[in-house]
Amino acid sequence: MQTRQIAISILLAAAGLASSARADDACAADRDKLCKESKGRRAKAACMKSHESELSDACKAQRAAMTQAAEEVHADCKPDVDKLCKGVEPGRGRIRACLKSHQSDLSPACQQAIASIKAMKEKIHPDCQPDVDKLCAAIAPGDGRVLACLQSHETDLSAACKGRVEKRLSKKAAKTPAK
Repeated sequence: MQTRQIAISILLAAAGLASSARADDACAADRDKLCKESKGRRAKAACMKSHESELSDACKAQRAAMTQAAEEVHADCKPDVDKLCKGVEPGRGRIRACLKSHQSDLSPACQQAIASIKAMKEKIHPDCQPDVDKLCAAIAPGDGRVLACLQSHETDLSAACKGRVEKRLSKKAAKTPAK
């Protein structure tokens, strides 16, 4: 049970620590400065945690708000996870996918907590969230899977998201050494 609680908190807290900079992302500059060499969401999250004392006040506030929201989701959704997702192995977004598949069965408290963290996430990462929700909801985040999903739906993307995806892909290509 402890593992499941940790998995929910980590998945939701990590949502606010995506690697690309956004206008409302108070941690973008700190992440670029302190964790430029870190690859992937988990590595960047670990890097940011290791540099906690060096982060700007705005970034610390954003991280604290995301952590608090994740704790609220954990507390408010724990009964739903225990009831609806019994036997689901934590990790790779499986708990989140389970909750999403039972969205209509979730308690009002869990639904509200999820809506609250989703609103925070959309404020920090606004460009593609509606496209991700519509086209890639079943894709577990990490290892570039969501970006690959968005790329595979290029013709269906909103203009803002298409621009963000192109920017991410060109940034990724620039970092990849020539063969």
